[in-house]
Amino acid sequence: MPKILDNPRQIILSCAKEILLNQGYKGLNMRAISQKSGIAVGTLYNYFPDKRDITIQLLEDYWLGFLNVLERVQLEDTSIYEKLREIYEELCLFVKTFKEVWLKNYTEGYTTDQMIRKKSVTERFNSKLEEILVKAKEKENINLFMEPYLISKFIIQNFIMMSQMNDFDYNDFEKVVKKLLQ
Repeated sequence: MPKILDNPRQIILSCAKEILLNQGYKGLNMRAISQKSGIAVGTLYNYFPDKRDITIQLLEDYWLGFLNVLERVQLEDTSIYEKLREIYEELCLFVKTFKEVWLKNYTEGYTTDQMIRKKSVTERFNSKLEEILVKAKEKENINLFMEPYLISKFIIQNFIMMSQMNDFDYNDFEKVVKKLLQ
């Protein structure tokens, strides 16, 4: 009699994430996930067509969790610059953990459905940071010299680029942002 698992999809993702963190993207494959999870390889394919789909789901789960970070940061009684630094540091943790997977899947392209989900999450990031900026304008009297949404997009995109490349020091970026928002 086959065993019945509670939430096999989550078990698969959890095991895949552990393999990814310990062995990297090359060590992640359906057989390794099957062995780690105790779920037959054929059953894995009922939930995910391939390892790329699993890694994209792991990325999406992380980004949705990152929205929670933005919400938490928004509620903190700290300056806009402390909030921005915390957001950047969280992005750096993501890149440190998922850089290989993120870049590989980004360059391979997404399905239409995945692109829609990615765009939706990105828009939610930008909107959340926009809310943080607008609140800071009221509380800290910063100058939002253009639409807050555009400033938000600029900051998020630069954070993503800086966290991947490590070529531009965050403190220098903060100096630029302070000058722009004064």
